[in-house]
Amino acid sequence: EAPDEGDGRYLHLSLPSGMQCTFDNDGLQISTPDSKVHIENNGNIVIESSKDIDISAQGNLTLQAGGNLVLDAGQNIDMTGASIKSAASGQAEYKAPSIKIAGLTQFSSS
Repeated sequence: EAPDEGDGRYLHLSLPSGMQCTFDNDGLQISTPDSKVHIENNGNIVIESSKDIDISAQGNLTLQAGGNLVLDAGQNIDMTGASIKSAASGQAEYKAPSIKIAGLTQFSSS
């Protein structure tokens, strides 16, 4: 949605399909009827969608956070790979009503 004229300078593009792009003092906002990307002037980036979001790379894909990294799903989280490693510099905690481990299991103190 275009900002109010009292907000200063801005550039707003709107297409009949519902696609919109707005540059203003707050940042850049690109939106469709189902999705929105907002790059804020303070450096925050917000991506919202009522549909699926797919990210893929032919090479490596890295997610890195200086603070917490939170993965939260309303349903399942599935991870597959040739090898999966998990490490913590402090305590690692796994909590569930039941935990199932299949395959050869090895425990090591190091």
